[in-house]
Amino acid sequence: MSLKLSQWARNAGSAFLFLALGCNSDLVDEDPPEAEEGCASVGDEGDSATAGEEEFEGLLLTCSGTRKARIRANVCANPVLTDTCTPKVAAENFELELLNFDPVDEEDLKIDEDFDALQFGFLTGACCTADAPESAILVTAEYDCAARACLDAAQNLNLLFTLSEAALEKAIADNDSDFKVNALTRARNSALHYALVLGDVDEFEQCTNQLIANKQYFMPDPVQVPDGPDVEGLGALRDVGIEDFSCALAECTPALEPGSTSIQRECSQNPNWYDGNFATTPDDVLGSAAPQSGTIEISGGGGGDNSYPVGPDSNASLSYRRYISELSPTIFVLTELSLDLTSDVEIGPLTFTTPHISLPRHAIGNEASGAIAFAEGAIELRIDASVSFAGQPLFGGTPLPFYSSSLDLALAERENGMIGITHARFGLFQGASAEITLDASLCDES
Repeated sequence: MSLKLSQWARNAGSAFLFLALGCNSDLVDEDPPEAEEGCASVGDEGDSATAGEEEFEGLLLTCSGTRKARIRANVCANPVLTDTCTPKVAAENFELELLNFDPVDEEDLKIDEDFDALQFGFLTGACCTADAPESAILVTAEYDCAARACLDAAQNLNLLFTLSEAALEKAIADNDSDFKVNALTRARNSALHYALVLGDVDEFEQCTNQLIANKQYFMPDPVQVPDGPDVEGLGALRDVGIEDFSCALAECTPALEPGSTSIQRECSQNPNWYDGNFATTPDDVLGSAAPQSGTIEISGGGGGDNSYPVGPDSNASLSYRRYISELSPTIFVLTELSLDLTSDVEIGPLTFTTPHISLPRHAIGNEASGAIAFAEGAIELRIDASVSFAGQPLFGGTPLPFYSSSLDLALAERENGMIGITHARFGLFQGASAEITLDASLCDES
């Protein structure tokens, strides 16, 4: 991997940009791909791997090829208003004499790697049967190549955090100014946030699929939580991700056991996608709750303001995972949110019959002292309902899916064994918006 650790990345906390990664691209949307003929889906490569509906027992193939990508990161760069992230400067252009920061060399942000199927170690491959067509092998291997990029990103973001932490410790030991120490603290805290994000399996999957679909992937930014560690202002990282991702694959051959010329490796030995590749993830806690009360307030849209209750008959449930760290805000991942409205919702001439609300993908936020915050757009909801216009059913009354993202900062609270959503506002139709609140309910953690 042609990534140099420049002098800029050695001084002050500029470890900033050493978020090395590797890898690749092509085409698909956010959902995991279906298994290709004769191959297991990436991420399903253990003993229970399946292709379609049948038990699947393939062997590991390894491929030759080239991967390219570019690291992207911005730095909050206002030396006067140090509690704001405006303006943001591309890391390769960020220079501040007060902190002895020099710009990173643009070459340091490029990844250009050739890999050989026959070289020691395993870089990219697929789990397929001996008779799998070459087209299926290459498509599957391309997803694996993307997973490798995301895994490299997670590992190198941890290195980025380690270097930032060392720079901060040095600044403190040298009795540097509070100005410099505070900036390096923000750098360290935000670096750790990004290092932990890809520890969430759903977000790791999003990284892989986004690289394939869009040739780029950007991580959720940290959110400043009241009374939480400082991640907002001069020195903090923002907009960290992977751009210009490509992976050109050539031949794929059986991956052999080290020292063997005939024994092929099992699929579970693929190091690019397996449960253990998140070993750097800190302690995590799983939690769930069944909210019994709350409201959905709908305003605008030409229909006036209306309130819809969430009650015991709404079958509401939420689940979450908390990645706990003493050095940065706890990563709070909302993994499930589901509820039914027991009455129809009217927005202007449209009527939505008993909508079902769910969470199509995990939402990543930050938590400190029980206060939980999600950045604008971090929570996406799916709403399923049959729709009528002026009393006439559309599409024969077939339930339709609608999607909406949070319009501003969404807030929740977790304290005294209870959890609730205090503010979450979503855009609807014809200028209407919906504010969801769920009263605190008992949560079960393990």
